Amino acid sequence: MRLSDEKINEIRNGADIVDVIGHYLTLTRSGKNYKAICPFHDDTNPSLNISTDKQIFKCFSCGAGGNVFGFVSQYENLSFIESVLKVAEITNQVVDIDISYYSKPKDLKNQNLYDVLNETIKFTKYQLNSSSASLIKQYLNNRGISDELIEMFDIGYNGSDNELYKFLSAKGYLDKDMVATNIVRINELGAYDVFSKRIMFPIHDTLGNPIGFTGRSIDENASKYINTAETKLFTKGNFVYNYHRAKSYARKEACIYVVEGVTDVIAFAKAKIYNVVATLGTSCTNNQIISMKNASNKIIFCYDGDIAGQNATFKAAKLAIDLNADIRIIKNTSTLDPDEIIEKHGIDSLKSMLKKEMTWLEFCFEYYLKQYNLELYSEKKEFAQKVLEEINKSNDEFDKQNFLFKLRQLTGFKLSDIPVKKQKTEERISPVYKRAYEGRLMAERLIIANMLNSIEAINEYKDKLGFLIDTDCDMLARMITNEHSKGNSLEIADIIDKVSDDNQKKILLDISLEEIYKKEYNKNKFISYINRIKKWIIEDNNESLKIQIQNEINPKVKEELMVKYTENLMELRRYNIEEDWRS
Repeated sequence: MRLSDEKINEIRNGADIVDVIGHYLTLTRSGKNYKAICPFHDDTNPSLNISTDKQIFKCFSCGAGGNVFGFVSQYENLSFIESVLKVAEITNQVVDIDISYYSKPKDLKNQNLYDVLNETIKFTKYQLNSSSASLIKQYLNNRGISDELIEMFDIGYNGSDNELYKFLSAKGYLDKDMVATNIVRINELGAYDVFSKRIMFPIHDTLGNPIGFTGRSIDENASKYINTAETKLFTKGNFVYNYHRAKSYARKEACIYVVEGVTDVIAFAKAKIYNVVATLGTSCTNNQIISMKNASNKIIFCYDGDIAGQNATFKAAKLAIDLNADIRIIKNTSTLDPDEIIEKHGIDSLKSMLKKEMTWLEFCFEYYLKQYNLELYSEKKEFAQKVLEEINKSNDEFDKQNFLFKLRQLTGFKLSDIPVKKQKTEERISPVYKRAYEGRLMAERLIIANMLNSIEAINEYKDKLGFLIDTDCDMLARMITNEHSKGNSLEIADIIDKVSDDNQKKILLDISLEEIYKKEYNKNKFISYINRIKKWIIEDNNESLKIQIQNEINPKVKEELMVKYTENLMELRRYNIEEDWRS
C-alpha cells in the first residue's frame, strides 16, 4: 500500500515539532518558541530555533533547517519516507504500508548505464579478492588500505585480456551502453577495456549513482591515473569524488575538506575524518564549489604541498572566495600529499597538520611572497598591488586593518600611493546597478512570500510576470503555482517537503522569518515588486548596452545602440512615475 500525500500531511500535522525534536534534544523555552544546541555542527550556545506556530526549525549558525521530517531525516540520516515513518512512530500514529514500495526511485532514462556501472563495480570488487589479484590486494594493504576501507570505497581491480568486457557481454549488456559509460572502447580491432590492469575507484553523483571511475596503475611505464572521459553521466567539472558520502558529515562538522585525489580522501578516512571530497587532480570549477557549499559554506583546502599543489590551491580558493564561501587553507610545508604524509609519518602527523589552518589573506601573503622578489622595486610594486586588491575585498574591518599594516611593514609603501589594478570595463559594476541587483533579489523573495499568503498574488504573478530571474526563486514560484493549481496547501512546512534543493529550502526558511510573511496582502505593493523585476531587466540590459556603445566603432551601429539605450531610459522613467503614484 502506498503512503498518500494526504497521509503524509496527516502525520506531519499530528506531530508537534517541539515534541519530536525534544525526543532527541534538550529544549529551552524562548518566548513562545524553543532553542536547543544544534546537533548539525559544533555548537556551544543554543543556536537551533524551533518555531511552534510555523512548525519549522532553523539554525542561525550552520543554516540547517526544515520541518519535522527534515529534522529527523538529517539527525538520523534517513530517507524522506523513513523519516515520515519515524515521526509516526515517535508520535504514536498508526501507519500500515509496504516499505518496499519506497525503494530508491530509478532514473529510467539512464538506468541501463547505471546498471553497466554497478555491474562493473561488483565485478571489479570480486576480482580484487580473487587469487589472480592477490599481489594487488597486498599492495593496497601495504599502503594502509584495509579491507574495511576497500569495502567503504568500493575499490576493485580490473585485470588484463578484456576481462570486464567479456564478463559484461556474457551478462547480456550491450556494447553501446558499455561504450557510453566509457568502460569499453571499440576500434577497428574490436572492443577493449579502458581500465585494463588498473585498481578501480568508483565515482558517484550527488545522489550516490555511479557515473565513472578513476583507475590507478601500478605499472611504472603506464599513466599513473586515468579518469572516465566525459560521458552522458559524467562531466568532470560538475562532480567531486566522494561527495555522496561526505555531505552528511560535512553538515554535521560544519566544514568540508577538499583534497586532490582519491587516495587523499582515503588517507583522511584512515584518520576517521569523513567530510572530505577530491577534485581528482583537475582545476576546480564553479559547479564543484557550489556542490561543496551545499554541504557546508566553510571549505578547507588541503592540496599537496608542492608548487603545483599550492598553485592549484590559490586558483581554487580564489574561485571559492568569489562565490562567497568561508575558506581556510591547511598550511602544508612539506612537498607531500596527505596520503604520503600518513604513509611516511603516520596518522598523527596528518591530524597535527590539519590544525594549521590559514585564512585567505594569510595564504595570499605567503603565496605572493614566493612569486615576487621584494628586493626589486618593480616586483615589490606588483606584489603590493595584488595583495592590496585582495585586502580590499575583505568584509572584515579588523582583518583589513591588520593586513594593511602588515603590507606597509613588508613594502614600506604608503598604501594611498599604491595603484590598484583597475578592473576591465565589463567587470565594473556601477553603484546603481548593484543597488538594482540587491533590490531585485529582495523583490523576488517578497513575491514568493506574498504568493504563499495569497491566491490573488499568485494570479497577479501569472498575469503580469510569470517568471523570476534567480533560478532558485523561479523554481519555487513554479512549485507554488503548480501546488495551487492542484488545490494543495501552501504552508511553508508543506512546501518544504516537496523541495529537494538545499538552496531553495534555505530561501523558504529565510522567508518564514521575514516580517512580510503572513502579513495581509497589499496589491499595490505586490505590483511594485513585479515592476522592480521588470526594471532590473531593463537596467541590466542598459549596463550591457553602455559597454557595447563604448566599444563600438561603427557610427551607424553605435547610433542604433544609443536609440535603444534612450528607449530603455524612458521605460525606466515610466516605472518610476508608476511607483511614485502607488506610494
